[in-house]
Amino acid sequence: MAKTEPMDPIQNRVANEAKTRTDSDRSNNWLVTNYVVEVRNAFANYENIRQLRQAGRAYPMDDFKRKGKGRAMVVGSGSSLDLYVERLKDWPGKIFCSTSQGSTLVYHGRHPDHLCLVDPNSAPPESPEYDVPNNDWGNSILTTHPSGPWRDIKRWKETTPNDVYFFRLHDTRLEWYRSTLYYAYPWIESIIIPFLDSTAAQIAVAAYLGYDPIYLLGVDYGGPRFRKSIYQDGEWVVDPESRYDGGSLNYYDAITPEGVGTAPAYLFTKRGPCMCIAMHLYHGMSQRVYTLAPHDRTLMVELPYADFDKIVETGEDPPDAEYNTQKVYDDLSIYLAWTNTYAAPIHNGLGKSLAKYAVKDISDLPAILSRMNQDLARSKAYYQNMIKKSGMSLKEIAESGAVPDEGQKRAMMHIDLDAMRGVNIPEFMERAAAMHAIGNQRYGQRIRIRKEPVRASTVPKKEFLDRAEGEYLDVMTTPPKVMKERLAQDKDNKGGMKGKMHTENEGAYYESMGKAPGGLGLAHGKEVKHLRAKRKQVEGEYLEQMDTPPTYPENKRDKVVISKLTGDQENAYLDEMKPPPTKGKKAPPTKSKGKKKAPPKRGQ
Repeated sequence: MAKTEPMDPIQNRVANEAKTRTDSDRSNNWLVTNYVVEVRNAFANYENIRQLRQAGRAYPMDDFKRKGKGRAMVVGSGSSLDLYVERLKDWPGKIFCSTSQGSTLVYHGRHPDHLCLVDPNSAPPESPEYDVPNNDWGNSILTTHPSGPWRDIKRWKETTPNDVYFFRLHDTRLEWYRSTLYYAYPWIESIIIPFLDSTAAQIAVAAYLGYDPIYLLGVDYGGPRFRKSIYQDGEWVVDPESRYDGGSLNYYDAITPEGVGTAPAYLFTKRGPCMCIAMHLYHGMSQRVYTLAPHDRTLMVELPYADFDKIVETGEDPPDAEYNTQKVYDDLSIYLAWTNTYAAPIHNGLGKSLAKYAVKDISDLPAILSRMNQDLARSKAYYQNMIKKSGMSLKEIAESGAVPDEGQKRAMMHIDLDAMRGVNIPEFMERAAAMHAIGNQRYGQRIRIRKEPVRASTVPKKEFLDRAEGEYLDVMTTPPKVMKERLAQDKDNKGGMKGKMHTENEGAYYESMGKAPGGLGLAHGKEVKHLRAKRKQVEGEYLEQMDTPPTYPENKRDKVVISKLTGDQENAYLDEMKPPPTKGKKAPPTKSKGKKKAPPKRGQ
């Protein structure tokens, strides 16, 4: 068995994050949060989508499969977007972006061709993401899935005349995606695998529609975010929460030799587009994928750089002959191997495929691949036994109506049992070990950990406080048992924060927060409200909008969800769950928040 050399600290943190997020259904954050939200959305969206179809505004994306021609750009939220955002109106091709960048493109005079909505969580009701002058989105098409945020889809239906393209997300582990969702929306046959983040899904959508080559801009996974423009109270302003002015190297956990700051969370999420692009190159759905960001502004250095200005001026793409598809595929595979993510080539009877696995250590792979080979063998034996008993071919069995499951019936019409094959485990392990070793050598040098502590005297105050705030939240979300172990190991710790921040910064941090140091006591009382105010609030807002039945809080699993609400949301939510007041009694008054102060105008 091939063993890998020890991982460097930053690589180990990336692998640990991958392990936490992918090991099992119980620990997979997506399965315990987004999956539940997606199921609810699919029910809540049914009437909205039915009305869109009646109005001739909703289309299955498979109606347009491979019909797109020419180049397309996929836009992300990195600062490299700022390099060319003012010139996007001159871009000679299609543009795909998420709702996060949509208003910014409109402000700069270029409506996106596809506004992609992948995240199932709704934007808050007061969010300005869909606010543009006169609700004019030009010819933008909302491209989403029936499990997408119901509030956003309803808002699009009611405020714009624009069309919607629908695809289905897919996860083979759950019956909901394999068949149930299909029965609810049988007219939507196109399937997209989300690959961890919305950028990867946008790449998949662009490739599915047939655009080639595909260019990435703002897909950086390092450095600060882009300068986000929003339309608020009748005027364009810069979103004060876009953090476009961040980016001091002291803010990040790791730095590339080119000077791009990053963190393990970014390196983990970067696997999504890497896996997506590798799969499309492998299957030939995309012939060329480039980055428009110089390599000193992005971490997507596995992709060749293309000159934005040259493409705009000439209207021509880089020559096909200069694109080395095999090298790009290998470089992407090496990065994935460095994060202990592997793609094993198989044939499932319907065509060649890549089986994707994220593991804690490469030594876990053989057992996983062995189970996959066994599953393929059982599937093949099942169909062979069906042929033997019926005396008919699989296609004839499917046409006879003997198979009630529509998905299985369609598969049986095309499956080739002779082509089915698993993985040659010894050969694959040899290749995987080699790629992992190359990755250690390549990225161990490219991505280094910032060793110097954050010092308030060496960074601007705002950046220092941003960093301190992130570290504070990290401490607050650390389980008490783990925190006690950390404190026990830190004999010099006196205030509960030393080791997370430099001592001389500790006082400045507490002074800025208006709090006094108190060790583990910070995780209790008033500090909980401060922590809650920093957490993501989408789930709580979603539950409030869904008019959950009064019996909902009695569900043990959902009590956990309620515990994630912020203080004000929790009170409002529990008030709604109380039984209606009896006759003669008035219902308790509800609290309403004042109107948020508008952020400063652009240029101020």
